[in-house]
Amino acid sequence: MYSLGNRIQIINAPAGAKYVSQFMETLPSGILNKVETGCGATSLMLENPENVVVCCPTKQMINSKVSQYPNERSSYNILGVQKGVMADDIVNYVNKHKDSQPIKIMVTYDSFPRVASALEEAGISDYRIVVDEYQEILNASIYRNEAIKDLLSALKDKQNVTYMSATPIPYNYKPVELENLPEYEIVWENSVKVKPNRLEVDRPLGAVVNMIKKHQAGNP
Repeated sequence: MYSLGNRIQIINAPAGAKYVSQFMETLPSGILNKVETGCGATSLMLENPENVVVCCPTKQMINSKVSQYPNERSSYNILGVQKGVMADDIVNYVNKHKDSQPIKIMVTYDSFPRVASALEEAGISDYRIVVDEYQEILNASIYRNEAIKDLLSALKDKQNVTYMSATPIPYNYKPVELENLPEYEIVWENSVKVKPNRLEVDRPLGAVVNMIKKHQAGNP
């Protein structure tokens, strides 16, 4: 690991590594640019021996991931928390599994304060938090401002929080709650960096269709 410009600490993936589990046992606290999608960073945290709460922007992400467990890599049961899952359900999950496996919970941004309260009620104070696809905080603040404020407020005094993305928020646009956090970037061998650009258009669907047609015509 080394520093890049006194701000970003670089984590070098070993030659040939495709998944973070091949060279990491947990994720660092702070802001992590994993660079590559599909590198198993979320899976690492759901399969390692720590108590973990993974915060996601959508329930679809939760349902997709929870449905994969238990599996051949991990015997852990994962609890998905979204609308309709009550505090009693969370406490019951903890009481059922706390002596046989680490606590593994996936939750939408909106529902994290409820999970934190239920974990406190169940006597669980030692757990890591991963805010997956944290760039959505910037997008979601436009239409879910109160939910994002509640999430950031609930996390501001937590010590073991990782804000993770393959397309992190530009430094100048970070919410004040994320300022001055340590930043990390994984460098992969033969990685192809993709720089996302924001486009303001009147007809988003039409713009996407035109991009696809141009790409099919040989003009990517």
